[in-house]
Amino acid sequence: MKLDVVVVLSCVSVCLTGQSDPKQDEENHHIICPKSRVEATVGEDVTLDCYLHPQRDVTTEQFEWKFNKKERALVYRSKGFSATDQAKKFKNRASLGSNGSRTEGKIPLIIKNITKADEGTYSCSVGKRRRSCEIRLIIELPKKSVDKEEVVQFPSMTPKSTDPPKDNMLTIILAVGIPTTLIATASAAILWHYCGKTNTTPEQNDPAPEEWPLNRGGKPSGSQTSPSPEQSGTLERRRGNRSSNENKSGTIEVKNM
Repeated sequence: MKLDVVVVLSCVSVCLTGQSDPKQDEENHHIICPKSRVEATVGEDVTLDCYLHPQRDVTTEQFEWKFNKKERALVYRSKGFSATDQAKKFKNRASLGSNGSRTEGKIPLIIKNITKADEGTYSCSVGKRRRSCEIRLIIELPKKSVDKEEVVQFPSMTPKSTDPPKDNMLTIILAVGIPTTLIATASAAILWHYCGKTNTTPEQNDPAPEEWPLNRGGKPSGSQTSPSPEQSGTLERRRGNRSSNENKSGTIEVKNM
């Protein structure tokens, strides 16, 4: 009943004077913050909404936004924004939002490039009676992007293959096979060189029978074995040839004398 009387009196005042009573307007309107909690990330721009219900033109009124009920983030008075009353940390960062309309009673606050220090409670108030609503701003740190170097590599349970890559097989064969072949060839040549001489026939290596050293008895020395029958025959033939040659030379000498 009381509210109806106030509305009637307001209508009568408007009809008689052509102007509304500011005090009655403040009593009949509510300041609303749609969200009591807003979350944002460091570096972003955040908007805190505030409006009057029902709508009312606040162009000729005073309104402001306060941070933690102490610092003024935004001040509007005398039909303009007051930079001198604005806290230093909000200068050039806080302003009326793009969706704001003073004629419709919409007065959102926008804060650019927010930091962790901007976290706290923001209150929106209109008029001399300072009716207000509050919004809690939560600032989150940016999530770190996971780099390749930061990814933890867990050991695989699958046994690793010990076989060399197929692409390197030819290189391994050439690197190992060629030196091995050269070494084997050189070793074979050396063995053939020394073993070939020791395996020659007795006629090439053994001294002639007449060259065998003899002891005092006219027999080969103890270090030499007795000659075989073939060797004895060869020795006798050589001795006979030598004797005939000596006889011929002696005859020739007698004739010459």
